[in-house]
Order: sequence, then C-alpha cells, then structure tokens
Amino acid sequence: MSSLIFSLALSILRFLLFPVSPSLPAISAGVYDCFRSLPQQTSLVQVGINSTIPSVLAASDSSYRVEVDISDNREYIYEDDRLIKENVVSTGSATRFEIPYHTPLGLWKLISKESAGGVYGPYFLRLAKWNGSSFVTTAIGLHGTNEPELLGHPASHGCIRHDNRVITELYELLPLETLIETRE
Repeated sequence: MSSLIFSLALSILRFLLFPVSPSLPAISAGVYDCFRSLPQQTSLVQVGINSTIPSVLAASDSSYRVEVDISDNREYIYEDDRLIKENVVSTGSATRFEIPYHTPLGLWKLISKESAGGVYGPYFLRLAKWNGSSFVTTAIGLHGTNEPELLGHPASHGCIRHDNRVITELYELLPLETLIETRE
C-alpha cells in the first residue's frame, strides 16, 4: 500500500515540477528512485492562497537567503541582506541527457538536511517549491557532486550541484526554512 501511495505522490510531483508537453517525453521512474529511502519530512508552512511573495518571505525565520542565477551557474549567499559568499554551481542541463532537464525557476524553502553519498556528495539539502499558495515538497535540492569538473556548466537533472566542500559549509551554515530563489 505504501509503495502505491509513494508512486502516486511521485507522479503528482513529476507533473508539478516537469509538466509533460508534446515536445518532451515523460521522466522515467528510475530518476528519483534514490529518494525512496529518505526519512519522512516535517510538515511545511502553509501560507494563504491569496498571499503574495512578500508575505512568504516574512514566513521565514532565517536571516540567510540564497539566490541561484541559472544563466551563469552562480550562487549568492546573503546574511541579513549582505552578500557573504559566492559559489560556482551546476544547474539543470538541456543537452547533456537524452531528455532535457531544467532547474525550475521560482521561490524555494530549505526543508531538510540529509546525509547523502555517491553522486550527491556528502549532503543533500531538500527544497520545497512555492506554488502560489504553499510550499510543496520536491525532489530538487542543493547537493555535492562526484563530477566537480562540471561545476560552472549546466550538468544536473534539475538540482543545484556544489563542490563537496561548499555543500558541507552550507549544511552547517543554512538553517531550515532558509529561502532560495532560482532565477535567470
């Protein structure tokens, strides 16, 4: 029964993050299989349906915020609106894989910090995406990489890859509920 619920939730997540268009094939189920064993997430902050982005920003208790510029694969970390760190990252690739993967643009919230390994480096910082009325759990996150030579270029399936030393710093620095904006 739980695998049926997981499959349904995964299908809904895929639809929200990667709507199928006539020009793009559906994402294969195996892409996110690695997340099946991750722990249950805590409840997310729900914001009213008529809320605007500024009220969402007020919902975060974190003095940190992160901006990811997908056009140049750069990440900017702010504390109290003061730039404290700039990182080279890798975002979604439209050409590296059989089908294109993009890092979705928008507003995100850090909802969990998880130990990872392998292709994800030492840590995976899971993000929830603002959908206009609430934050929705996604398979997108900030994580390390086993391909550091690709940093600075689009190379991921949609996540934001970091040097493993940098993701370790972010794991320690960023509190839960930190807001992240992905933009071009």
